[in-house]
Amino acid sequence: MRFRLFGIDFYISYIIICAFLIFTAGDTTGQFLPLAFSVCIHEASHIIMLLTFGQKLKRAEFKIGALIIEYSSYATKTERIIALFAGPCSNLILALIARPFGEQRLFNINILLFLYNLLPVRGLDGGSLLEAIFEEKISGKRISIILNALTIAVAFAMLAGFIILLKKGVVNYSLILFSIYLVLPLTVKKFS
Repeated sequence: MRFRLFGIDFYISYIIICAFLIFTAGDTTGQFLPLAFSVCIHEASHIIMLLTFGQKLKRAEFKIGALIIEYSSYATKTERIIALFAGPCSNLILALIARPFGEQRLFNINILLFLYNLLPVRGLDGGSLLEAIFEEKISGKRISIILNALTIAVAFAMLAGFIILLKKGVVNYSLILFSIYLVLPLTVKKFS
């Protein structure tokens, strides 16, 4: 799906739209909509920060596992780091706002999004931050190898956590879903 807003071309994968509709309809816990809201605030924070730095955004594409932002001018390393950190920071702020109002679900969701997105793995803000911080010190190929290894290690740790909890009688499918989400971009070249 394609639309234009504030002079920016937005593209949203039909898979994301279908997944949103399925998860909304099938959510019996009431957690999906607060999660979707928090993710939207997170992604909007990246865009707002780039606009704050005077970047002319050409396009924002929402795909499974990624938000791809194209802008016309070159952002400095500091601007890119701040824009990358803006997403997780927005989740921390939402959590801190939710806490005094007794919104424990929104607090938990945003703390988890904050921590999860700062993991130093490919496809998450933490991995992109690692790339930006070390871009002049480590070659692109070497940082890619490091990020792939970290991604696989974190995915296996989450999978191990799922198995340990399962043996204790606790079923937590989010750990296995997060594991798949982390490893999938390494195995599939293109998501639409």
